[in-house]
Amino acid sequence: MRASEFTVETIRKQGDKYVIYSKDGKKKLGTYDSRKAAEKRLRQIEYFKHNESIEENFADGKVKGKSRPGRVKKAGSSCSGSVSHLRKMAKKYSGERGKMYHWCANMKSGRKKKK
Repeated sequence: MRASEFTVETIRKQGDKYVIYSKDGKKKLGTYDSRKAAEKRLRQIEYFKHNESIEENFADGKVKGKSRPGRVKKAGSSCSGSVSHLRKMAKKYSGERGKMYHWCANMKSGRKKKK
């Protein structure tokens, strides 16, 4: 059975490209130059969706989901101050320090991370 036989509704042509959408049509899953490439990717998506035995292999070697205590202090930032002050400092600094100021501001304001 080919991918095009049961998942045609998720591949749409836009201009000269083929776009894969989620089943509900809300999320764009990829853009490809040919229909063949889009179908190949769709087969990969279906394979990984139903294959439970695959372990994650992250290139950076970091363990995902584990906290790293002391990141804020190590970066040279502080969570003391108002949320607006923390956001100002996050704009001022880049890199890890800026990330930590953003994190502190989000924790203080109770915001969840955008997906």
